[in-house]
Amino acid sequence: MKELKLNKATERLFDKIKNSNRPSTLRFEDSWLYILQSCRYNGGALKENDEILFYGFKQDNSGIIISNFFGKNKFLISACEYLQDKYNLPIIYKNVKNEDVAKFVKMGFKTYNESENWDDNSKFDDQTFPQRIFNLKKFSEMKGKEYALLRQEINKANRKYSIQCKEYSMKEDRMKIEKLLRKQDKKVPGGYASQSMFLDFESDNDHESLIYTSKNKIIGFMISDRISKKCCAGSGLVYDTDFSGITLLLCQLMAKELIKKGFKFMNLQGSEHKNLDQWKLKFKPKISLINQHLIFTNKNKPYDKLSSIYNKFLIGLSEETWKKGIMKELKNNDILHGDVLDAGAGTGIGARLMKNQGNFKILSVDSSNKMLTTAKHFSDKILNSNLDSLPNIKKKFDLIVSGFDTLNYLDKKRFKKFIDWCSNHVKKGGFVIFDYSTQKLLHKDWKDKRYSQKFGEDKILWEHKYDNKNKLSNTKITFLKNGSKKWTEKHIQYALSPREITGILNGAGFKKTNQRDLEGSSNLKNSNTLVFSFIKK
Repeated sequence: MKELKLNKATERLFDKIKNSNRPSTLRFEDSWLYILQSCRYNGGALKENDEILFYGFKQDNSGIIISNFFGKNKFLISACEYLQDKYNLPIIYKNVKNEDVAKFVKMGFKTYNESENWDDNSKFDDQTFPQRIFNLKKFSEMKGKEYALLRQEINKANRKYSIQCKEYSMKEDRMKIEKLLRKQDKKVPGGYASQSMFLDFESDNDHESLIYTSKNKIIGFMISDRISKKCCAGSGLVYDTDFSGITLLLCQLMAKELIKKGFKFMNLQGSEHKNLDQWKLKFKPKISLINQHLIFTNKNKPYDKLSSIYNKFLIGLSEETWKKGIMKELKNNDILHGDVLDAGAGTGIGARLMKNQGNFKILSVDSSNKMLTTAKHFSDKILNSNLDSLPNIKKKFDLIVSGFDTLNYLDKKRFKKFIDWCSNHVKKGGFVIFDYSTQKLLHKDWKDKRYSQKFGEDKILWEHKYDNKNKLSNTKITFLKNGSKKWTEKHIQYALSPREITGILNGAGFKKTNQRDLEGSSNLKNSNTLVFSFIKK
């Protein structure tokens, strides 16, 4: 698997492979500018023989994006496993045709469940609404009744502003367009980050880059990119927000230039929001491509491999942490019965201890199905789920617990998502109790730390490395038997401050009842593990 940067050489390779595999494509993701835009956060490509896959990262670094690939399905799976091994992040495969979803599910992908989405505003990012493809000639000529209202709108803008267009020059026009883009970004946030890269492209065989003027003042910029011989992508549109009602006119002027180059269709991409989709429907699109996102799940998750030896190596430390932490809080709060959700239940060590101490009905939840095969013996029910995407079940719990640093596997955004879920599923007066590894432990004590554990002929090597840039701790676990390496597994952990934790819980309707050091020290600043108890108000 060869890693490539997104440069001119990779663009030429992309064109060659695309023209060989999909010469008549109409799909927006088959344009080079889309590849650059969707992979703008630390993106790259993976290549093997004549197969290639393009990837990037979500802006908050919470996941990897597969924006396009050309090759066999076996290559796609291998590339996903390679990326997951390297970065240990969820993988989102974008722009999957609805008719192909079932095929990919069989290969180890899954659809979003009801609680999962791209972000809080759109289910599938720019594929929440279909890709809209319109006929350039019909839009340019605007003949017939179906274009009557559109003609009125465009003619009105033309009479008012007398807009002209010409080819964009980086040397002469770039600074003025950047200024427009920053102005537009104030009204439509995010535009600068996603479109500023387009200002590096002047018109050529693949791109048409135009600026628009009104009375010699630059008021807009638009760029298109070749998808295939007959179809181009409407990649970027920048305009002066003081000039109302001009966007359709700008697009019509672009359409006329594209017809001269021999294009028949333009793909306007999908849309995040209904209002944007309604605007695109004004173009009278003749083709709509419906897509969605899938999540790659085929790869083993953290603890899947460790599960086979977990109780041999870690049962002692895990039991000790549970007894000093959560079990002590249950005793101090006189909690001896109730419905419990054990978040990150692992092999069920906490469930077993709670069953021995009181009359609890326990739902054990873990992202690793292999860990739950042991936990089920101590639980009333089990649920295989990530904590930041728990299903919206009707049941409410008296108590939610999470032991042995489980919640350190969630970054701030996912931690908040889990706590918000807890707020909706804990009874009033119910508790959320958990232990949590501190910033001191992850940032300082574990920084570049290596050590091993041995049990007979079995050995585990632990390698911790702190990533200052992304504020996370990488742990590589290697298992050896009789001196021979059997497997490795990578874990990523985060450490929020006590103030951040308390703020998130308070914001979700919880009140802190206790915060203490696991070992009983009064100096919380030097603590390696803190124990938190919150009650639902």
